Amino acid sequence: MKMRSLLKKTCLSLSMLGVFAASATAATYYSPVHVFSIDDVQCDTRVYGSADCLDLSNPIPGTKDDYTYFGIDSAYSFTAVDFKPLESKLPIPRDGVYNDGWIANIYDASGNVIGVKAKSPETKTWKAGGLNGAWAAGLGGNSVKASTEHYGVMDHILNAAWMPPMVMGTDYTYKLKDDGKYLFRWGNINKSPSEVRLYTQIPLPEGFVGGNYTVTKATLTFKHRISNSPNDQIRPEDFENEGATGILPQYYVIGNQWFSSVDSVEGDGDFIPAGTLLADFDNPMEIDFDNDGVIDYTDYMTNAWYTTLDRDPWGGVNPRYRFKSSKYGQDLPGVEMEQYTSGDLTTTTIDLLTIHNEETGEIILQNSDNWGDYLDVNPLKGDLIDDEQTIDDCELSDNLDLMMYVKGEYKGMEIYDVQLRVDYIGGVDEGEPIAEEIDVVVSVDGPRTVATDGSKGVKAEVQNLFDSFASGTLRVTGTLLDGTQLYSFSEPFTVDSEPQKFTFRFTAPSTEDTITWSASAYIEADVALDNNVDSDTTSVVGGN
Repeated sequence: MKMRSLLKKTCLSLSMLGVFAASATAATYYSPVHVFSIDDVQCDTRVYGSADCLDLSNPIPGTKDDYTYFGIDSAYSFTAVDFKPLESKLPIPRDGVYNDGWIANIYDASGNVIGVKAKSPETKTWKAGGLNGAWAAGLGGNSVKASTEHYGVMDHILNAAWMPPMVMGTDYTYKLKDDGKYLFRWGNINKSPSEVRLYTQIPLPEGFVGGNYTVTKATLTFKHRISNSPNDQIRPEDFENEGATGILPQYYVIGNQWFSSVDSVEGDGDFIPAGTLLADFDNPMEIDFDNDGVIDYTDYMTNAWYTTLDRDPWGGVNPRYRFKSSKYGQDLPGVEMEQYTSGDLTTTTIDLLTIHNEETGEIILQNSDNWGDYLDVNPLKGDLIDDEQTIDDCELSDNLDLMMYVKGEYKGMEIYDVQLRVDYIGGVDEGEPIAEEIDVVVSVDGPRTVATDGSKGVKAEVQNLFDSFASGTLRVTGTLLDGTQLYSFSEPFTVDSEPQKFTFRFTAPSTEDTITWSASAYIEADVALDNNVDSDTTSVVGGN
């Protein structure tokens, strides 16, 4: 099914799945585990593997590890020509020079390949002219991000409340991106990062594509080390998850406004107290760029919403199609995340049922027929050729075609393996999940007392009783005697047998009461659920 056609409708709506299940079998399929190796390198259109892409005759010993690297000659490095945007970012054809990245196999103690480590070359920059760059050049070759998709973020950086409104062309410029979003810019340089690409095919159930099956769950789970770059992409069937949310800032609603329910800080260090306005649906920011009476840009969210650190783009039920990183990315460039340490072993799981058809709203991969060559013909990107590959060089087959980009990873990105899970109606159970024993235990420790209107911290701890790694979300709530849930906190975790500790600050109510704290953390593969919840109490006493 091509994008030029209407999305093939799922044979039954979700409301009818229960009826259908009575006459069809709900099946779970686990793919074979794919272990990445240097033979997964892609260096050009339908060109893969170590023999065609790597300089195997010149191994390079690692200077900071004991891996052996090989240079890559690929078509995924790009030009950088000062003041010539049309010439910049053009792909450089393969030229026999193996400097477009480096990759090494990772071996276990028995000499078996268990993954790869990929490194990118230094990113090229080119002068864009004043206000036309997404980055601002600094001293010593350093640069800072000078662009955003959100006007309010730019206004917060460049302006002050007492200053007059910014003027387009004098203070900033904008452009309309390929995805239909505006990009506001005030820098003087742009970047052309090289991509180290990996490609593999994950087997699907026999007859899956063309079988018109209804998919009820589909995930890809990767084992890797936490990335140093927020731009290492995962592209199943070449899809991007533009609607990803991760774990959003916590808020409460009054009327048509959203307010922060917790104290936090913005990426630049500004304090965001609980009660800060995060969204105003009655008074959006509206801009008429060309003064023709038509609103071109509308935004209901505030700068605090976009830049609060009370978020996790890699957590929750709808994370970005990226490998977990130690950095937030987007409007928080370069800001490190406390819960993720670069180089730590972890897993990333992405949900394949979060990609929607923009016209119909339907979930594309909910129908098994769309797992074949849905993006083969893609008019939105100017691809009108039916050639069993996407415009971005992802080959399309009747397997799950998985492409990954490693970008801006000068220190290296380690990726070990991946497994696909698909739940669908009408098939048979097949395969087994990766055998990782998980038994997560949770504890919560509230202060014995707190004064009215006082501030203290409630502590929680998560541990896996086995040595394997487990990832999930810790949730802590605080409820008063009358049943009012006054506090709600959540934080992602990746934990092994070493406990991971959290502290959540709270402000007590103004009257005497008792707060009952409840902490929980559930993981699907947990072998015992009797230790995933804990509770404690805090007495709120008069401040005398």
